[in-house]
Amino acid sequence: MSAIRSSTGLASGLDIEALASALVARQQAVISRVQQQSARFEAEQTALSVVEAAILRLETSAKTLADADTFREFEVTGAPESVRVEARDDAIPGGYTVEAIRLASAQTSLSRGFASPEADLGGGTVTVRTGGELSRAVDLDLLNGGTGVVRGTVRLTDRAGATADVDLSAAVTVTDVLDAINDAGVGVTARAEGDRLVLTDTSGGAGTLSAADVTGSAAAGLGIAGAAAGDALTGADVFAVTADFGLTLLNDGLGPQLFAGAPDVRVTAADGSTFDVTLDDAGTVGGVADAINAATGGAVTASLANDRLVLTDGTGGGGPTTVEDINGSFAAAELGLDVASAGGVLTGRRLSSGLNSTLLRNLNGGGGVATLGTLTLTDRAGETATVDLSAAETLDDVVAAVNGAVSGSAVKLGIVAEVDAAGTGLVVRDTTGGAGNLVIADGTGTAAADLGIAVNAAADEVAGGPLNRRFVGNGFGLAEYARDGQSFEPGTIQITDSAGNTAAVTLSSAVRTVGDAITRINAASGVGVEARLNETGDGFTIVDIAGGAGTLSVAEVDATTAADLRLDAAVTTTAGGQQQISSRFAAVVELAAGETLADLQARLGGEADFLRADVLDDGSAVASTRLSLTSRDSGRAGRLFVETDGIDLGLAVTAEAEDALARFGPGGGFLVTSGGNRFEDVPGGFDLELLDAGGPARIEVAEDRTAVKDAVRDFVDSYNAAVEGIAQQTRFDADSQTRGTLQGDGFVLRVENRLRSVVTSAAGDSDVVRDLSALGVRFTDTGELEFDEDRFDAVAASDPQELERFFAGEGGFGGRLEELVSALTDSSDGEFTVRRDTLDARIGGIADRVDSLTELMLSRRERLFSEFVRMEQVLASLQSQQQTVAALGGIRPIAA
Repeated sequence: MSAIRSSTGLASGLDIEALASALVARQQAVISRVQQQSARFEAEQTALSVVEAAILRLETSAKTLADADTFREFEVTGAPESVRVEARDDAIPGGYTVEAIRLASAQTSLSRGFASPEADLGGGTVTVRTGGELSRAVDLDLLNGGTGVVRGTVRLTDRAGATADVDLSAAVTVTDVLDAINDAGVGVTARAEGDRLVLTDTSGGAGTLSAADVTGSAAAGLGIAGAAAGDALTGADVFAVTADFGLTLLNDGLGPQLFAGAPDVRVTAADGSTFDVTLDDAGTVGGVADAINAATGGAVTASLANDRLVLTDGTGGGGPTTVEDINGSFAAAELGLDVASAGGVLTGRRLSSGLNSTLLRNLNGGGGVATLGTLTLTDRAGETATVDLSAAETLDDVVAAVNGAVSGSAVKLGIVAEVDAAGTGLVVRDTTGGAGNLVIADGTGTAAADLGIAVNAAADEVAGGPLNRRFVGNGFGLAEYARDGQSFEPGTIQITDSAGNTAAVTLSSAVRTVGDAITRINAASGVGVEARLNETGDGFTIVDIAGGAGTLSVAEVDATTAADLRLDAAVTTTAGGQQQISSRFAAVVELAAGETLADLQARLGGEADFLRADVLDDGSAVASTRLSLTSRDSGRAGRLFVETDGIDLGLAVTAEAEDALARFGPGGGFLVTSGGNRFEDVPGGFDLELLDAGGPARIEVAEDRTAVKDAVRDFVDSYNAAVEGIAQQTRFDADSQTRGTLQGDGFVLRVENRLRSVVTSAAGDSDVVRDLSALGVRFTDTGELEFDEDRFDAVAASDPQELERFFAGEGGFGGRLEELVSALTDSSDGEFTVRRDTLDARIGGIADRVDSLTELMLSRRERLFSEFVRMEQVLASLQSQQQTVAALGGIRPIAA
């Protein structure tokens, strides 16, 4: 049973609770005063947070004004609806011509009609690729030593007197020029031959064949301005490899594959001395020559002559001068330097095929023509000639030799050679109408056989078939080579040869090209395989050289590396009977007898990631089913080359693959092309997006200071807000005799002075802009800032560089303001943070003291109460005794 506690003394009648509370009241007053101090600190914290928040508003404008990009914004006006123009931060203000000449398009090919999707194709092979064309378009900008061609209108006059004005203002490549002339509607055809253009009259007239400039100087720039009395107007040489040619332009666009970070080739001089040459920083043909000259110290000098590198040995030794690849590089062959020297001079092979041709060494997957020699030609009228191809280096050389063949009796043979309609092989036609055999045979060498044109038959034509121009070389990037447009995933593959030997080959992120992958595979030990570029020119192959009874295989280990490298292919057999796994950038579909058009469509859809295959019904009453093949990539890079063997698809191109074409630039502008409709980083500092064909229009590009002006305005508003925030917390109201929480606070006053100091101190170093007042930012009588925007606009228009230098330059106002705001408000060591932390510590200390005083007060009160209780007990006892005594006093004695 608990005790009953009374607040009133039963004996004394005193209010014990009140007496105990009164006796500890002084202690309670001390606690109250301490708690009031804590409340003042908390109020100070709140007030500081309000001030800090106001100052933080300055951060945005400070960062904007300190950023140089803020001063490199531009306004584009006058752009037509057909083009979106975006000025980059390095744009050059001024007037520009903009014209959307054509949008990019993807190639579509349509087959002949079939009865149904289930039509039996009879078995055979269909190969689709996006490269390998024999006539490679050369940009006009590369002509005439890189000075290009001033485009305009050329007037052609054939020998019958007919004329046509050919507009070449939108021509980008030599192919564009040839197509425009050949479509002009007069009796003139054009072709590229070597480094020049040749116009041929087909009118049969007896007049003069001529070409002349009407506007611009395209005819002169193309080397065809002039006249000829005969049927041919042979232009001047307009193409040559120069020292400024980038390495990617060489070797039919394959360029040399270099080994980064180490020497690429070793030059051995005639005296036996060797020099290792690093070509990492060469970049151009001239850079290659400079690197060789620097490495050899003049013992062997490199120069450029007649589209080839020439090395002259000055050592006086009796041995040969040689160049060989080292460290996994393929540069020697790809720069044409893997040839024998003569008389102390090593004359390299051609670096480029000329205007519109292909180097013979890149045909047949890089196998080229095994042996160049002579061809024996006989047309169907019986005329015979022998042509010498021993010096031929390009396909154009071969075509020109065949087409120029003259018999021993000075009769020109009726044989015409040209690139076939597919663009991947040669076709040779007899034009005589004779009844004899057309004969093309190798006299010496293997050119007729290797070019597929050997024939001895009563035929008017021989089609050589695909010549497999190499378009995937050692330098082909794996990011582009990987399937489905996905990047190459580094990882490990396991190769097992036919003898059962295995090797794990790790292809790390350092493996960036096909050549890198080949080098890594060939470096694997313990397995009998050899990797090399394939014979079809569109990838590489792994060939088994172990000669075992097992099966060659490639398996994934830890990623999708083998699939990305297209090595998940079936094992086939080389011409020499060796097993191989061929990785091809092309899609090859082999159909068995009984497989249908629908089967072909499904197989192409699964294997050719670069195209879309569809089966369509064109609504015809008969044979309405067609196969449609459409490139997934627009532009010339997405052109499709289809080869069939045993299957008649009757494919015809219904939509050509064309790059987007725009004219942009100052004055009349210059032509720019893109595989898509967006042009990134156009010279002058612009991005373009074509929305439709249209124009031309003139646009104006001007510096846009809106962002700067907005940032200055925001700074003024933020500064005034900060000053007002400080004023509210520090003011004294005389009427109400009330003080702001931070009134007289030295810290806040120092903050205000530092803000004012940043604003008033000079930050510029020119007479135009030395401080903010020069830009229209001034103090008012109340201590706030005001912004004269008209004055700012005037300075921004007349001296924009000074504006940027004042705000964003080294030591500029924006940076100084940003530095001050950071010093004050940084969340870890800013001065406001330090001040709040100090207040937090004080408030915490006060709380601890209050707890201690309260505990002491309660203990004392309890002790007093206990003492009062004991007093009550004593009083109660005395009262009891008194009552007893009083009772005893009333008793009388008993009489005796």
